[in-house]
Amino acid sequence: MARYLVAVCAAVAMMLTGCTTVVTGTPVPDPELRVPLTSQLAFGDLTTIDYCSLLDIESLGDAGVRGIGATTSTFNYCFAKGSLGERAVEFGLGYLESHADQGQRVRDTTRTLKRNLTAQRSVANDDRSCTMYLLFPDMASLQVYTDDTGVTAGGSADELCEVAGSVLDGMVTVLLAKKVGHLTFPAGSAGTVDACQLLPQEQVAAYFGQQPMRTPEIPTRHRCRWLDPLTRDSVNVQFDGGKAPSGGLETIAGRPTEVAGVGAGYCRASTAVGSPAASGDSTLAQVYYFARAGRDACQAVRDLATAAWPKLPSS
Repeated sequence: MARYLVAVCAAVAMMLTGCTTVVTGTPVPDPELRVPLTSQLAFGDLTTIDYCSLLDIESLGDAGVRGIGATTSTFNYCFAKGSLGERAVEFGLGYLESHADQGQRVRDTTRTLKRNLTAQRSVANDDRSCTMYLLFPDMASLQVYTDDTGVTAGGSADELCEVAGSVLDGMVTVLLAKKVGHLTFPAGSAGTVDACQLLPQEQVAAYFGQQPMRTPEIPTRHRCRWLDPLTRDSVNVQFDGGKAPSGGLETIAGRPTEVAGVGAGYCRASTAVGSPAASGDSTLAQVYYFARAGRDACQAVRDLATAAWPKLPSS
């Protein structure tokens, strides 16, 4: 009778614990591995991600990248440059987005990732550029890219995608090991500013003449994109890193501003925010306008920068 009761208790205990037993000397399964890794679990504070903490330079050796330079960190991405055989390449990662358009992506069936993570490839990859994505189960995604920065293409798309794949694999390793770094923004830093508040929806609506669409969702707050649902014109507001604009500047809302056309119907306004870093790079506030309906894109960015710049930190 006693043996029977012991057996019943043991059976009940197994049911209550999910029918698992721990055998001395064997590794205990990590229950966290069964939990889908959402972007919130992976990063915690989505507004202070240090993207360079995700870039595993050592993982690129097997992909043939040599002569890797220093990494460049911005609020939105991290990148570095090197050589791939005779090709000059740039590779990087970042641009966390939520519920982005999946139409130009396909699943990378060569990679099976843990915790419901999914690797994707762009359908537009060619011999100059390869873009991949890491999709989280909550439909947030990170972008990984490798670009041939030479004057002419010198190799195949597969070579570039092998580098991008190595960057993605290294990033996944960092995420699963919980080694994500975070930036610290002092009071008054542009890092504390929500880019969407530089051009609130009502101001963009007044400019477009109808209610705009904000697409995609960008949880980091350092970028914002508005789309005119009728004309398909778009406005992008973001913080980036680079050399402070100099030479031929305009004054917009009291700030020295570079206004530059960057292609047909496409124009950008840039102004430096705060003091330059030790590297000489500055934080740049930027407004881009892409005109599809014949509007003067550079006049558009002047008008929008006039509305946005007064909301920037003064120092």
